[in-house]
Amino acid sequence: MSTNWRLSDKIYEDVKNAGYEIVNRKKSTYYGIGLSLNRLVNAILNDEHTLLTISAYQNGEYGFHGLYNGVPALITREGIQEILELDLSEEDLHKFHKSCTTLKEIIDTIVNPLIQ
Repeated sequence: MSTNWRLSDKIYEDVKNAGYEIVNRKKSTYYGIGLSLNRLVNAILNDEHTLLTISAYQNGEYGFHGLYNGVPALITREGIQEILELDLSEEDLHKFHKSCTTLKEIIDTIVNPLIQ
């Protein structure tokens, strides 16, 4: 396995476990949520034209429609100006599609029946 793949796997594991680490150390995550919301609101109010990773409605990006998912987006005074599609490796694209598919299955089998 190349160094790039090992680094990619480490980043993936670190991100996946970050929430658990915060809860283990601080016993909460609400400060992180508040800081993230503050950052997003400032980007909109100050018309920053900045890239943030946010949960955005996908309308064909990465091959998905009608799904909110964490993607990099250009944020302006108007909100989401554009979702950026990264040139992902085949492995990372597979992982992203698996995540999207799992999320869609949960919505279809658990969430939608509860709200109908």
